[in-house]
Amino acid sequence: IEFHVRVYITMNYSFRNKYFLLFLSSLLFWFIFSDKTYAAAVDLSIVKSNTSTTPIGTNDAPFGGTIKYTLTITNVATTNATGFSITDTLPVGITSATWTCATTGVANCGTGTGGGTGNVAITGASINNTTGTNNIVITITGTAPFSGTFPTPVSNTATVTKGAGDTEVPLGNNSSNIVINVNYEDFGDAPNSYGTLFASNG
Repeated sequence: IEFHVRVYITMNYSFRNKYFLLFLSSLLFWFIFSDKTYAAAVDLSIVKSNTSTTPIGTNDAPFGGTIKYTLTITNVATTNATGFSITDTLPVGITSATWTCATTGVANCGTGTGGGTGNVAITGASINNTTGTNNIVITITGTAPFSGTFPTPVSNTATVTKGAGDTEVPLGNNSSNIVINVNYEDFGDAPNSYGTLFASNG
């Protein structure tokens, strides 16, 4: 009895193992030779910078002066990016903000065509793949706070989000933050001379 049991177990295992290997072989054959279509991924990138015309330093702006941000959005993948959104909620204290949206190459500002006022909230934008120089550039102009501590750091983050029909990898370049120090402007004739000049002229 013991002998027959062992033979049965061995034969049963071999039988199952054979069909398992056959299943794996069929699966591999399908994977190699079947007609499959995979959705290629987009790769949207956004970079925010301080482009104020009279900055005190690289990331500075004077109290009550003009503050300017530039957002540059690109698609560094080989697949066209469509239906994506761009948002930038401006910090408290920045007033009278307006913005424009321009494109280079094959791109579209979506609902941002023609620009706007206040916060940036664009939907339906598109950028073709990297076969050409394609990008979206948003320029935001506003008035810096008139008062605050010395200096006043103003942090701002802009974000780009893929369209509903797109797949995207990686996601680490979908937001960009910059901190601008709103500060006294030194004209070189006295410490904190901008504040002194502003006060002396009423």
